[in-house]
Formats: sequence, structure tokens, C-alpha cells
Amino acid sequence: MPSQLSQHDHEAGRDTAVVDGWHELSVANPTFLLERLGSECTDLQALRELTVNGLDAIAALGERAGGRVVWDVDWLRFDASGGRVRKLSVTDTGTGMTPGQLCQYINQLASSGREQSAAGNFGVGAKIAAGSRNPHGLEYRSWYRGQGALVCFKRHPDGRWGLEPQRWPDGRSDFWRPLDEQEKPWLLRGQDHGTQVVLLGRHERHDTIQPPDSVTDGRRQWITRYLNGRFLRLPEQVEVLVREQHGHEQPRQLQRIHGERHHLQQRAIAAGVVQLSDAIAHWWVLDDDHRARRREGTVWASTGHAAAVFGEELYDILPQTRGGYGRLQDFGIRFGYERVVLHLEPRVPAGHLQCNTARTLLLLDHEPLPWARWAEEFAAAMPTEILRLQERAASADCLPRQQAIRNRVSAIMPLYQLSRYRPPRPPRRASIESAAGGAGDEPAGRPATRRQAPSGPPTAETAHTPANIDPAHDESDRKLSVEPADDHPGPGVVVDLPDVAWISARDGSRAIGDLEDQAARYHLDRRELTINADFRAVTDLISHWQDRYRGIAGARTVIEAQVREWCEQILVEVVLAARSSTWSDEQLDALLSPTSFTAALLPRHLLHATLQKRLGQKLGAPRSDLGRARPDTREVAGGHTGRPALPVSVEQDRHRRGTSP
Repeated sequence: MPSQLSQHDHEAGRDTAVVDGWHELSVANPTFLLERLGSECTDLQALRELTVNGLDAIAALGERAGGRVVWDVDWLRFDASGGRVRKLSVTDTGTGMTPGQLCQYINQLASSGREQSAAGNFGVGAKIAAGSRNPHGLEYRSWYRGQGALVCFKRHPDGRWGLEPQRWPDGRSDFWRPLDEQEKPWLLRGQDHGTQVVLLGRHERHDTIQPPDSVTDGRRQWITRYLNGRFLRLPEQVEVLVREQHGHEQPRQLQRIHGERHHLQQRAIAAGVVQLSDAIAHWWVLDDDHRARRREGTVWASTGHAAAVFGEELYDILPQTRGGYGRLQDFGIRFGYERVVLHLEPRVPAGHLQCNTARTLLLLDHEPLPWARWAEEFAAAMPTEILRLQERAASADCLPRQQAIRNRVSAIMPLYQLSRYRPPRPPRRASIESAAGGAGDEPAGRPATRRQAPSGPPTAETAHTPANIDPAHDESDRKLSVEPADDHPGPGVVVDLPDVAWISARDGSRAIGDLEDQAARYHLDRRELTINADFRAVTDLISHWQDRYRGIAGARTVIEAQVREWCEQILVEVVLAARSSTWSDEQLDALLSPTSFTAALLPRHLLHATLQKRLGQKLGAPRSDLGRARPDTREVAGGHTGRPALPVSVEQDRHRRGTSP
């Protein structure tokens, strides 16, 4: 390596002055530059670069010229090797290139046959994105006016990149060699122009048909999915086709790539635009046929996502599980986000928006796109259709309340069966006299009387008898309980939850006067728990959290469902503990009375902390924590007031009534 660097330094020191005396900038170490830029590209970036090169070559034929760009296996190698050598190739029916053009455009960085600009062709894409992933070679076969030529851009064993020498039929070598008609790919048979690029991979046996290891989703149709997700739309007069899943069996049919807009139009049930300060947000609501869209997930990004649009291409798309859904939630779409697609199209003066050299990131005034600001503006102008979607999705998300409670209590069922109650026994006379006299009353030198420990192993009679209780007296204790001595239920215990019904005067399910200002009642015979949705401890919590999440779509539904779920959890646990332990009839009636249930819902601290955590997971941080008209600054545990913090509505109600807690 030091010798190579010194060689580069020597070459860089050459006199490069031209006639006018100007020393033009040159690249001393193009190998380092190529591999450094290549490291910034994704493994699939080459698909974009080579597809765009093919589209540009077809466009060079003339305005509205038609043609094809086809991703397929290199059938010449495949057939010659009996199917053992499988190399991916892309062929276009564009203008083609002469040997001199191949040398100029392929073997020089920042060299292109198209117009170069910050918003156009860079002249480095394919060489960097594809070359860096194919050190064994990028083989170009091109025909121009019927004359074919082949060059191979690859990495030399000593690390240099360039064109590999090609041996001609007459024995001489050059950077290129001629091609005959039999060496044309099937797409170019009968045509006098076009180009094929074969990706040779890392070594001779590298199967470049297979997706890179970094592709984890949609591997069977990785080319199709990437191209449909990269391009917003493609020219109508040009067919971009892909054939995947090759083998010795009958080859699969070619599949056309349309771009994401085509699939959105087929699956959207609502669409529109929102004007932002410096961008236009195009939005779509996808249909609810999740099964069909899941099948289409191998062809295009058929679930919710957000992307930036630049020049008919999509940038800055995050995978759903690695920030994609989170970005949609930042835009205020907290429910149903898997059915919403956003395309943000910046509207700024020319020159302010451009992509980085690797074409992996869009930059606005040399900075990353203002996603956070766009999210705030979009959330403030949320389309009605997306608001309705969120309300429906929030309702569906809150349905399985009873199953959630069952899952939580099933793991701790033994805790609901209380141990047998044993009333304390009055101390014996000897113990009273001993306590009254004290140790000082004992004669000097006489040890205190102690109960002698039993000798030998415990018997069945004494094994579980406390040391300070006479076994004869303990017999009466055992008569107080009809439960078995084992405090834990056996295996296979079924969680028998009561049937729960919420009633409210608002929907007519509760008559005026029934459970008035009480939490719930329990019907022992029917095992039915009836909960009053109008009880102040419930409605105050709902009002408290709705005030904090004011303006959040779907928040009302989620808050009401969460408050009901956790209030129901508390009351169900009271029923489980009361039914699973031994009580007298009078005690059981008191435990399962409306007064008991009312008292159970009065504590605030744990309920508030649970709701704060759960609502934060579903709705994010409350927007109104700061700048509220009457901020509740007390700590959850009571803070400086020395009592539990209460919702503002409860405090206001007490102030009106002149009462105190």
C-alpha cells in the first residue's frame, strides 16, 4: 500500500498545465474515491442507477421514443454453464455506445453521455453503486449502428479499478473487443443499437441473481419491490420489465414495473393534498383489505409510509419497523397509520433542493429535510378522511378489554386466594404473670422458664402448629375454615371472570337513581358485575386525560377505553379475591356491595400512573402539559400538598361545594 500511495503521489506531481498555463484539478487516487463513495450507497442503489441509464439511453433516441429496459439473467452464461453460472443483467434498447464512448463514460469518474447538473446526471452512479459491489466486474456489451463492443470495468488484484484488457480473435489485446450477432442478448436480436450490463459480483461463481444479505423483506421479488418503491412513476412509452426466480424449470414471465403511484391509485379509497409552507403533502388512505395488500407487499410498499419526492423518485423512506410508522405518528396519524401513505414534495426555488452524491438522501439548503416542521403543519391541517380513519381504528384497537384483563390476572391467580384467617389467642396466665413481673423478679441464678423443644421429628399433629399455640386450642381454629390447607390452587386453574356490563344514563342503559353516584354492584347468583360509567371517579379521569390530549385524533376513544379497562380491572380483582377466599355471608355481602366497589375506585395514584404510561404508549406525550390555563403542577404522589393529586375537574367541583378531601 505505501508503494501504491507513493506512485499516486508521483503521478499527482506531474505537470498538468495546458497551453494557457492553467493547472486543472485531477484525481490522484480514483480507487479510494470510488470505494469511499460506494460505501455511502445502499446495496440496492445499483438497480436505480442502471435503470436510469437505460431510460436516458432510450430518451436519447428522440422525443417520446419508446423502448424497453429489462432486468433478467444473462442467458448466454446461464446456458453455456448448464445453469450453474447465474449473473444478473440489465438490457436497454437505447442508443448504444461506441468503443471510444465506452472507454470515456465507463472508465472516467464524473463522465457521462448525458447533461450533468446538480439535479440531473452526476456521471458517477453506476460506477460507484454497481462497481463497488461487483469487484469481479461490470461487463458492458453495447451495439451502436450494428457494431458491438465489450468492455469490463473491474478491480485489479492490486486494488486498482479500470478496464480489463480484452483479447481479440487475432491474439492482440485492447481495452475492448468486438462482438458478433450471436453474442447479443435476446432483447437486442434484430436491432442495431442497445446495451447490456452484466453484474459479475465478487467472484466467478457469485450468484448475483440472489438479493444481498441486507435485504430482509420480499427477497423473492427484491428487484421488483425496490424499483416500485424507488420510482414514483415511469415514462408510459417505456416498459421497465423484471424477471426473477430463475431456475432450470420454465422461466417466469416478465413483470412490468409501474412505480408506486400506479399501485396507490389501485388501492386508495381516499386521496388529496395538504399545502404546507414549503411543500405539498400528497396523501392516500389505503383500503382495509389487509390480506390482499399483504400479498402485494412483495411487489410494492403496500402499507403505510412517508417519503420525499424529487424528480419522479422517492427518497428518505424508512422501513416500517425501523422508524417508518413512527414518522407517520409524528404527523399526527396515531391510529390506522398502516393504511396511510404520505409523499412530501418540496416546493422551493431552483438550486435549494438536491440529493447527495450517492442519491440516498435529499438535502434542502444543504441540510436534511425538515420532517419535524412538516409533521406539525400536517397535523394542524389533518384531512377529514384521515381523522375518520383514526377514530375507527382507535375504536377497533380498544375492543379486547376483557381478554387483556384475563391475561393480566391469570399469572397471579394464587394471590387472590387469601390464607385462612386465624384469630389471635389470649395469652396464658403464666405468660401474663411473667410479663408483669419482668425478668428482674426471677430469683438470682435461676434461669427463665422456657418451653422445651420437642425431641424427635415432628408428628402430623404438631408439624404445622405454631410454637406459642396449644394444639388442643388450635382445633377450634380449623373449624373456622372449610377451605383446604393448601393456599395455592392446583394446576390448570381456570380464570373465571365475572360478566361485566357498563351502564350509563347517557345511552339509556342506566335508569336515573340506579347506582346513583356509586361505582358498581355485583350479582352473586348471575356472577355479573355492573359498572356505572357515570360515576365521578370514572368521568373525572376521562375528563382529566382528554384535557391533556385535546386535539389528538382518536384520543377520546382511546382514553375512555383505557380508563374503563383499568377501572374494570380493579373491580374485577375485588370480585376475584372475595370469591376465592373464605368469608361469612355478611362479610361477602359487604365486600361485594356498591359501597365497597365505590371505595375501591377512589385511590388515584396507581391508577393515574398506569394511565399515564398506557396513554403515553398509544398517544405520545400530552400536548397540553405546558401552558395550560390551570396547570396541575403537583406531583402524582401528592407533592408539597401532602395529598394525592386530583384531576382539575374534581378540584373545581370541591371548590364549588366548599368541601375538602
